[in-house]
Amino acid sequence: RSPAARAGFETGDRIRTVNGQPILSIADVQWVLHNAADEDTVADVAQRLLGTAARTCEHASVSGYKEATTYVVWVTASGKKASFFFKDADVSEAGYPAVVGFPGRPGLVEAGVYSSPVGLEPYISDVYARIELSPEHYQYFLEDLGVSHRWGYHGDEVIMAAEELPRISKTISQWAEASPGAETVRYDGDFPERFIEHARRVLGTYADRAGDSRAGELIDRWDEISKLYLDETPETADDAIHGDYRRDNLFHRRGNPRQMKLVDWEFTGSGWMHNDLASLLKVSTEETTRAALHRISAARPDRTFEEHRRLYERCRLERGLLDASLVAAQRLVRSETPTLSPAHFDRVFDAHARLTGGRYRSEEPLGGS
Repeated sequence: RSPAARAGFETGDRIRTVNGQPILSIADVQWVLHNAADEDTVADVAQRLLGTAARTCEHASVSGYKEATTYVVWVTASGKKASFFFKDADVSEAGYPAVVGFPGRPGLVEAGVYSSPVGLEPYISDVYARIELSPEHYQYFLEDLGVSHRWGYHGDEVIMAAEELPRISKTISQWAEASPGAETVRYDGDFPERFIEHARRVLGTYADRAGDSRAGELIDRWDEISKLYLDETPETADDAIHGDYRRDNLFHRRGNPRQMKLVDWEFTGSGWMHNDLASLLKVSTEETTRAALHRISAARPDRTFEEHRRLYERCRLERGLLDASLVAAQRLVRSETPTLSPAHFDRVFDAHARLTGGRYRSEEPLGGS
């Protein structure tokens, strides 16, 4: 059977739209299909989920600040509905220009996770299909976790996610040991020096072009902030980390929130558990943050609570710089110059203050999104 037949088209059917794009000619059909997923695989995945050929197919981008590369796809047939995620992951310099110059190669590790997830199954989506277009360009057809899971934004769910970090770290470490070819990101070694140079270059350019006063303030204080960041960096990494453990990437199973799934494995590698904690706690209250730190301290008694707190603040400072530089780079690539959210810079300044004698302010959150 042809792909059209497997997709449910019959002789005489007229194609008026494809993925919501009005169709005027065969050239329009080709243009839409060129920018969509492989139609054979879409049909196969839809058939698997619906048990029959799909009659309709729609999609919407869920890529956030990045170029539109991740979509939720809805398919229907004979009263049945299903959905899945399609991720077009081009991590070459042309496909992911925001990370050009970034230490390491974010994105490549995700190909290893989805191609050989042995041991990681409790934490990853079901992978319906994986297509390698080149060594730096993959397409993934993944479970829509929103069906059986949900995001967890309440304080108790955030603490659950913090409690799960030691187990997640151990699982990722075991997977990495069994996957020697996986191109994980190393956050120790020469990464801090290379990262701080990269962030300075990107944010300095952005501050000049956008006239962003908060970015300008950061550049003015760069020497003191970067010195503290490097001084607070341990010599070697302790843990395997997810690398982008923010709440939007965590899904709690409905009815059993302690069972979690993670998405966006682009920055997975070796660092400190506190890297993931800093991502998780971006918008948490002081109370939730202290509770989460106590959970990590109890699980890892090789450090005192104060040592855990300082390492967390160091990682929080790094996370603020990383988020700001990635978003700034994306806007520079797009020739957009609206100012960044002040939260990016507030997180850096606040972490610096706490490392140099600042106190917790229990009535205030620790930083913006």
